[in-house]
Formats: sequence, C-alpha cells, structure tokens
Amino acid sequence: MPAKTYIETSSEKMKEILRMFGISCRGTGGMLLDRLSFTLGSGEILGILGSPSEERRAIGRVLTGQIQPEDGTLYIHEQPEAFPDVRTAQEKRIFHISPDSRLMNHMDLAENLCLIRPSSLVPHSERVWVKRKNIHLLCEEYLEECGVEADPYAYPDEYSRGEQYTFLVMKAMMCGAETVVLDSIGQPFLHAVMEHRDLIEHMRKAEGAMILIDSHIEELMYRCDRIYTFREGRMSGSLFRDEYSRSLLMEMML
Repeated sequence: MPAKTYIETSSEKMKEILRMFGISCRGTGGMLLDRLSFTLGSGEILGILGSPSEERRAIGRVLTGQIQPEDGTLYIHEQPEAFPDVRTAQEKRIFHISPDSRLMNHMDLAENLCLIRPSSLVPHSERVWVKRKNIHLLCEEYLEECGVEADPYAYPDEYSRGEQYTFLVMKAMMCGAETVVLDSIGQPFLHAVMEHRDLIEHMRKAEGAMILIDSHIEELMYRCDRIYTFREGRMSGSLFRDEYSRSLLMEMML
C-alpha cells in the first residue's frame, strides 16, 4: 500500500484529503482556470483569496461537478476522481455552500436539518430511520454537540442570514460531508459562521476540512491555517499561518 501524502507545516502534519492538479477550463468569455493546483489537508481551514470574478467562482463549481475541466486531475484521498455532476461530488462528501444556498422557509430547523438531506450523502436506511417524531430531539442534541444555540422548532427566517449559513454547515456535517466549501458568501456572513468555534472544532475532530473562498484578507488571515492567493485563473502563491503578511498577500493577489 502506498504511503499517505501529508502536508507539512512548521508545527504539524496534515493528511492530504483533496488535491486539484493542473485544472483548466473555459467559459464563454475565455479561460476560467489555467492549470490550477492546490491541496487540502484533514482538519484544515484553507483560504482561497482573490477578487470576485467568474474565474474565482469556477473553483467551487469544478469541485462540486457543476462544470467539467478540460484538463487536469482532481484527487480525493490520492485517488483520481471525475465529477460529472453535483450528485457524484456529494458522494465523495464535498458540500458546496454559495450565496444561492438556502434553507426551506416553510419548514422548521429540525425538518431542514434532518429531513431534507441529499440521498447521495445519506444512506436510505438512515433516511428511513430519521422519523418525524424524533427529528426535533435529534436536532437539539446535535445543536448542543456543536455549541450552536437555536430552537429546533423555529423557522429559518427567524434567524439572521449568517446564522442560516451556520445551519447549512451543520447540515453538511450531519450528512457526513468531509469537505465544506464556503464559496463567496460575503465577509459578514463568513464571520458569523466561523465565530461558532465549537462547531469548527467539531468538524476538525471529525477530520473534516473547510475551504473559504473570499476577498477579505483580514478575515481569512484570522480564520485560516493556510491561504492560497488566486489571480488570473491560477494560484499565484500560498502562505501558512506563521508566514502571514497582509502586504505580501496583497502583492501575491494583485
């Protein structure tokens, strides 16, 4: 059996769970991604820093099977994979949260988290097991476990947009997602999610990981173990936390 690949920092090793290598794809206006490469480690909070653009949006869309690359390879746990559609990406435990992601407003929080769950992530036997009579108790237990204060009987519109994104992250974790991509949701909402430190720690202990795609340097510097800078369709550099410098990140991004 081949040795596992690890991402080394000055203080620790992280087992590699995802790698994009040489990914290229085109849109109607030309090249979106140009030989894009990056890695993600188990338990890692990874930032991708770049100005909002169609090119930057393509990263999450390739990761989740919404668009297909013309060249390059995506590896999950060192195995080459292809994502022809969103369902296939979810089967590999990748959950994408974007500005378009929503909870169902006509359903309460427990119903959203426990009943509306992708069949590609949750086995049929488990979906049968989660019955309406126990979902509020199940939701309450998971909220407590993740350190999130909320009422399982409340409806999404009773909470701020930032809290709704937090519930979407919880839902991803309840469905067994290994990689959660928070894609361009906006700095105030990203801040609200990441302030739930017990939730983030719960994800780390489960050896999951998060990718935060944003343009707000200070927020990513504060939250992320490592930051890649994105420019003109490819990664222009990367820094670990103990190497962070705002001026250097600005220079790498621009």
